[in-house]
Amino acid sequence: MRFSIPLGLVVVSTFVSSASAAVMGYWRFEEGAFLQDSSGNGLSLTQIDTAPVNTAIPATGAGSSFSPAIPSTGASNGHFAALDGGGNFSRSDSPALSVSTQLTAEFYFNVTTISGDAEMIVSQFRAIDGQRSWFVGVQSNQIRFGSSADGINNINQNSAFPTVSRVQTGIDYYGAVVYDAGTVTFYLKDLTNNGPLQTSVVTGFATSLNDTTSTLNIGSYSASNANFRFTGALDEIRLSNTALSQSELLISVPEPSMAGLMMIGTMALLRRKRR
Repeated sequence: MRFSIPLGLVVVSTFVSSASAAVMGYWRFEEGAFLQDSSGNGLSLTQIDTAPVNTAIPATGAGSSFSPAIPSTGASNGHFAALDGGGNFSRSDSPALSVSTQLTAEFYFNVTTISGDAEMIVSQFRAIDGQRSWFVGVQSNQIRFGSSADGINNINQNSAFPTVSRVQTGIDYYGAVVYDAGTVTFYLKDLTNNGPLQTSVVTGFATSLNDTTSTLNIGSYSASNANFRFTGALDEIRLSNTALSQSELLISVPEPSMAGLMMIGTMALLRRKRR
């Protein structure tokens, strides 16, 4: 709901921040904090094999259209992780990474290679019976999500974006996967061309997720398996243990809060009385 403010008043915006209690892990890859977790859960990463490179957002090329300020929080964004050298990140399991029937994975990305295999963006899906849970990747120009309820059997499906909206190499994107008890909403926004936020809803996934003890991996299938590695740029990887609404996503600009609007109105009235 939007509220009208009388013309002629100076408006100072007060926004509602995203629900921080839902955040499991948030890796921003900023300079001086390249491996650190910004969620408050202390889930710092380890670099595997050829180290991913901490890269400043350039004026042109891969990552140049990643938001310099994150829309939902206003946090500045100056660096990303370049994974073109074959490396990836890993993190041991933690109670903070527990999942059940809801999960949201968000990420900025620019992929160098797209194939019929899944180039993994983020996963807890070790290929050992009992260790599978979920993964997010890029496959055949779509975002791919995998789910397992028992850690053994898994259901993997792609988003269903139309041809004109599918993932292309060399383009900066915001992507998100919102899993809710077997239904997944995929989000995709072309940042390079300032396209609209696209959605694709796919059903038929496992109705709950195995709470695995497997490592969390960014840019790979598993810490020890070089297959299915992501090549390209990754940034702002945020995991939440709830199914976030569109208005709660990193890409969304929040509405002014009622408290903020009331404060603005009160300040305006006080200014008028003083005149």
